[in-house]
Amino acid sequence: MRRRLGAGLAEVQWSVDAYALALAGLLLTAGALADRLGRRRMLLGGLAAFTGASLACGL
Repeated sequence: MRRRLGAGLAEVQWSVDAYALALAGLLLTAGALADRLGRRRMLLGGLAAFTGASLACGL
């Protein structure tokens, strides 16, 4: 994939680091929201967001 995109090793490492940082931040935020709103509501909201994003990407 790196060769196909024409990216160097440094760029690939930055993209992996950015993904990990975003995931960690969202996990903390989602955990706090789940404590306030409830796990079921967060699960349903996440499923709705995933479905909407998948549909948008498919168009």
